[in-house]
Formats: sequence, C-alpha cells, structure tokens
Amino acid sequence: MVSHQEAVRNVTESGVRRMVGAMAAILPFAALVQVLANWSDYRQPAVAVAVWLGMFAVAAWLVPRTGTGALTRGEAAAAVLIAVVAAAAIGWE
Repeated sequence: MVSHQEAVRNVTESGVRRMVGAMAAILPFAALVQVLANWSDYRQPAVAVAVWLGMFAVAAWLVPRTGTGALTRGEAAAAVLIAVVAAAAIGWE
C-alpha cells in the first residue's frame, strides 16, 4: 500500500516536471513573439531572435534532466550561466 506522503510526492513530482516543461516552452515563445511584434524597437533584432531560439535548444537539453535527477551541479551552473548571458545579450542589444 502506498502512503499518503508517497502519493502526494509522486503526483507533485509529475506536476512539477510538466510545469517546468511548459514554462520552458512558453516563456521563450512569448519573448520571441514580443521581439517579432516589436521588430523596429531593436537595433539588431536578429540577435534577440537568435537568443530566444537558442533558449528552446537549451530547454530541450535541460528539461528532460530536471525530472530524472540526472541534472548535475555543472549542468545546473551552465543553465544559470546561459540564462544570465541570454538576458545580458537582450539587454545590451
């Protein structure tokens, strides 16, 4: 028999994985739409488009690792670094 705590943990872990996957797709997509809608506001719009398209690739690499426990500290640090560089690139652009 499964305890209540185990059942809650299993449901929560599954929901968190789905939420992380959804957010990893929705946020870069929304930012990409914003760039495309305000194309003339950017000096180098291709940079902003490339950054947000690159974030999809990063999400495809990172999201499967988050739910399996296979995400190492180095990968987590790389993900944070990529996010900081992406935000800086958009800000500098």
